[in-house]
Amino acid sequence: MTRTIGLIFSVVCMAASVVAAGAEDPLEMCYRDADPTSRVACYDHEMQRRHATASAMPKRTDDNVGLEGKELHRKLKEEGVAEVPLKAIVATITGLLPRANNEYAFELDNGQTWEQSEPKANLYINLHDAVTIKPGVLGAFYMTTASSQRFRVRRIR
Repeated sequence: MTRTIGLIFSVVCMAASVVAAGAEDPLEMCYRDADPTSRVACYDHEMQRRHATASAMPKRTDDNVGLEGKELHRKLKEEGVAEVPLKAIVATITGLLPRANNEYAFELDNGQTWEQSEPKANLYINLHDAVTIKPGVLGAFYMTTASSQRFRVRRIR
């Protein structure tokens, strides 16, 4: 008996989701309402819902910096965003992760992680140092330290 009830409940839920997926735009439904008072109430309700949904979304920084070629194009296409030129980012080093060949990965205060993509002799860099990452030619990115050391990096997170 409980299996039958569960099966019926599942079928009803699936049918409801199919109907909801094919439902009209709520603002279109408000537009078609003949009663001016209920139409305005419908608009108000829908706009409050949309604003609440938009304000609940987290604000992001330029999360595209460091993505390369196909990966960047795919991400922008999925988001429906036109490509914009990348700007330099300024951040502070919050973590140094040793790599092979005297190279490092750098955790930044903006949540991104970058690593050296070429060895740099006599690299002097410490926690809490300010760095600037600028795009270069052919998809390269360069990190510059406060002491004017410059080396090529790639984003790993």
